[in-house]
Amino acid sequence: MRVLTTAPTASVAGYWPTVGPLASHTSRGAQPPVAALASASTLIRQAEREGAAQFARAELEQARGKSQSANELAEIDPCQARWLAEEANLDAQAALSRVRAARLR
Repeated sequence: MRVLTTAPTASVAGYWPTVGPLASHTSRGAQPPVAALASASTLIRQAEREGAAQFARAELEQARGKSQSANELAEIDPCQARWLAEEANLDAQAALSRVRAARLR
């Protein structure tokens, strides 16, 4: 079994979940993910307005938690923050899809 002992190449560094020793290699010089954070916040608000609390509570809570964590990490570990913000975007989109599907029934 091979064990990864070095950081991923630059082409995947922005998408690699930075944990343990890899965290220090992928965060150097990275800028806070302002656009990803703003997008997550906008999608979460939209999901709330459309009724996600009623129809997609789990997805909404996941999006909120990941967005909050991303905001807390934005200056400390921008790569991890970007990854979490993108995950929050996906969770909020899932919540919106579930709400819209419930309304079609």
